[in-house]
Amino acid sequence: MEIIIPDKEAFMENVRKMYVKNDEIWGKGVYEKIQNASAEVYEAE
Repeated sequence: MEIIIPDKEAFMENVRKMYVKNDEIWGKGVYEKIQNASAEVYEAE
């Protein structure tokens, strides 16, 4: 068995690019809204 440690920073950067690429479909600022919602949930815990 091989254990793979993910590169979270690289993954998040590529995800961000996907949202920017699809701004016209999903609406501008969706990535930022998701990030802000995640931060609010984290702070609430």
